[in-house]
Amino acid sequence: MKLIAESTSVWKQNFNLQEARIVYVSRGYGKANPQWDGEILPIKEFVIKRDDASTDLLLKKAKALKLARGGGGVPSGICSTALDAPAKKCNVCKSCFSGDYKATINLEDL
Repeated sequence: MKLIAESTSVWKQNFNLQEARIVYVSRGYGKANPQWDGEILPIKEFVIKRDDASTDLLLKKAKALKLARGGGGVPSGICSTALDAPAKKCNVCKSCFSGDYKATINLEDL
């Protein structure tokens, strides 16, 4: 919702930027739905409220990675330790945590 709100699309006026709905379709048969007199439905709807505070850190990490991949420097704070799941899969993890490279992209500055 935040990405749509910050976009330059002429279509963003057609979207509710404060609330979204996700429809989940079960691969199984479903469960009894009290709203429909106990009828078994294979779908469920979830209402999601926009919460920018919960996505700010993730967006900052994404911006830092984009800058780093574009040659903008070394990001800080993407992985907390060398034992993080993404760090274990990263082929430059040893270099990042060796102390030889200082971070030039700080998440606080984004």
